[in-house]
Amino acid sequence: MRVAVCQLRPVPGDVRGNADAAVRAIGDADADLVVFPEMFLTGYARPDAEGVPEALGCICDAASASGAVAVVGAPIGEGGRLYNCAVACSEGMTVYRKIHLPSFGLFSEGDVFSPGSEPAVFRCDGMRVGLSVCYDIFFPELTKACSLAGADVNVCISASPVSSRPFFERVLPARALECTSYLVFANNIGAQGDMRFFGGSRVLSPLGETIAQSEEEGIIVSDIDADTLSEARLGRPVLKDTVRLGPVVGER
Repeated sequence: MRVAVCQLRPVPGDVRGNADAAVRAIGDADADLVVFPEMFLTGYARPDAEGVPEALGCICDAASASGAVAVVGAPIGEGGRLYNCAVACSEGMTVYRKIHLPSFGLFSEGDVFSPGSEPAVFRCDGMRVGLSVCYDIFFPELTKACSLAGADVNVCISASPVSSRPFFERVLPARALECTSYLVFANNIGAQGDMRFFGGSRVLSPLGETIAQSEEEGIIVSDIDADTLSEARLGRPVLKDTVRLGPVVGER
């Protein structure tokens, strides 16, 4: 499976223009899986769901026509609530609603969004792909749940600022290795409002090694190999050996 990580800058508030940029990137990438950062359709600082359903429809049409699946970040309104979502677009849509909402430091997502509650996995080119969004990556139970449900690849779309880079550098290899799953990290780059994002999008092997990365705006292309995945899981069988633990015993 060929993956294209689109480390591109959205224009805050320009849903149609950002959707057009995504459509162009899908056509240029020549990949099976095309991944965009968190809140790409609106910009991180402008989470307004107006026009998002139509934009996602255009991206689905472009991905389907290319024989690809595109993962894009967008706010989605449902039942009077707003969710921070990673949406896998092709002939249909798989929507993951971000579970872990940061409300500390620079972030106030808990004041804007409602949390999701369910992991999400979809199929792409004969492989299964799990979804997560930014702060989710610090909670290993989510990527582990996706991998135990069959995910060969975990995708994390992100709006991580420069100040958070050291922490992401530590956890990304851990999430790949503890699941023996490929990990695709698509981060925003450059300034949006008062925040500056560090970029650093990358693809990691099932043993936590970085196999493709960029510090510049643009598209990163990498191949994901089923044989390499199988070899990693034979040599480091953490999924097979995972024990679902019961209640903690001892002093309370």
